[in-house]
Amino acid sequence: MSATGGTSTTGRSDWMVPGAEVAVLTTSADGRWPRLACTTIDRILKRDVVLTNGDRFNAARPSRSRGTWDGSDTLLPTDHPRVVAAAARLRFTRTRNSLRNLLSEKLFTAGIDLGPAPA
Repeated sequence: MSATGGTSTTGRSDWMVPGAEVAVLTTSADGRWPRLACTTIDRILKRDVVLTNGDRFNAARPSRSRGTWDGSDTLLPTDHPRVVAAAARLRFTRTRNSLRNLLSEKLFTAGIDLGPAPA
């Protein structure tokens, strides 16, 4: 699959084929909290792309808004630069939080209090 994702004569991107692994990138309205859900394209209908988890996206416009304050969902190939960047950010955040919790637990066991964690 290509990260750039060309467009075929049907108006769909070339990576939109049944069985292709895709990612649904969910971003908050302020863009700070991405979420990723990897799934597979189950079938392609006249206008919709149906995923194995039951979600549907318009094939010509694979992004949908969830409201002014809720951000958006975007269907992308798994090798798209936005998906790769979001996955790296999520890995970093999980690692940082795990280390912070481990350090906090070790310091608490030792009787050392550093106060609240910085934001």
